[in-house]
Amino acid sequence: GGFGYGKAKEALLNKLLEYFQEAREKRATLSSSNLDEIMNEGAKTAHKLAMQTMEIVYAKTGLK
Repeated sequence: GGFGYGKAKEALLNKLLEYFQEAREKRATLSSSNLDEIMNEGAKTAHKLAMQTMEIVYAKTGLK
């Protein structure tokens, strides 16, 4: 047998675990409240950027 489906799945899993290891370790060190704060700040930033983009869309389409 060569490199079959089972071996391919195992190799992919190992690569994914390796790729995300640093993020998992960092996540494990954060407290729940700290993580909520980070996510809320990210949401505020995303909302602000989205609103800026929508203002451009409205201006170019004349919808608002």
